[in-house]
Amino acid sequence: MSIPSPENKTRHFFLVSSGVLLGLTGAIKLISTISPAKLLATPDAVFYLPRWELLAAAGIVEVAVAAYIFVGRQGMLKVQMIAWLAGILSIYRLGMLWVESPVPCSCLGNATDWFPFLAPYENPAMIGLLIYLFSGSLLCLIGNRWPRIQITIPLG
Repeated sequence: MSIPSPENKTRHFFLVSSGVLLGLTGAIKLISTISPAKLLATPDAVFYLPRWELLAAAGIVEVAVAAYIFVGRQGMLKVQMIAWLAGILSIYRLGMLWVESPVPCSCLGNATDWFPFLAPYENPAMIGLLIYLFSGSLLCLIGNRWPRIQITIPLG
């Protein structure tokens, strides 16, 4: 029986936590799309699609990535999928800044209508989540590619 290395434990923690967070945010997005809200009918500032369509697509992708994290076999593909998704979400956020959207990103749909006390924390929390996913996946990818240095000490 081998003892898992600290980097494997860290990667495992990152994957499990990312899967839970992506599954949760994806499910909230999907639930938001079926509840009536005026904001969801308005067009998105970047893609000009109704927000509910964009939320549904993002929710499906997030739930799919989360599902693969829990049932997939290829560990590095899981990390690559997280990096890919975080990259897309980062580009979308940059697009929101570029077009100077008057409405902040409604990352969780109308979830703040259900829990109004969370409204001031939604945007900072989603930016924090994005930073976590992006930096964690990049660190896992870099750590996997970095050459291992072995030092041998002669004992005699």
